[in-house]
Formats: sequence, C-alpha cells, structure tokens
Amino acid sequence: CFGRFCLFWLFTAVSVVSLQYTEDCRADMYPPNGPTFKGDVAWYTVDLDSPPNKRWTAVISDKKKDVSRLQSASQ
Repeated sequence: CFGRFCLFWLFTAVSVVSLQYTEDCRADMYPPNGPTFKGDVAWYTVDLDSPPNKRWTAVISDKKKDVSRLQSASQ
C-alpha cells in the first residue's frame, strides 16, 4: 500500500512539473517567433590564450545586467 502511495505522488509530481514547461506544438514557425522566442543567440569567441582575467570581458560586458539579475534572484 505504501508503494502505491509513493508511486501516486511521484506520478503527480512529474505530471505537474512537465505541464509547467509545455508549449503547444506549432507548424510553420520558421523563422522562430512566439512567446518563448527571445531573439538570435549571441556568439562569442573566447581566446583561451588570453590571461584569465581578460578572457571573458566581452561576454560579461554584454551580459552584465543578466548576471546581476541572476545573482539577485539566487539570494
């Protein structure tokens, strides 16, 4: 009986979590658009021969607001 109870709660939890991240399947969506599309992905070249304190300067300069928001959310 206890095993069935655990199995029920596991199934319920997986169902709830999977429903949070679903989006309706759409056809003819190229180029991408819709509520989850945030634009083109930025590309960066990281020179691993550069000193460690300078390698990520371009990335961090562009993503400074996002990193600050992420740090604030994690506290």
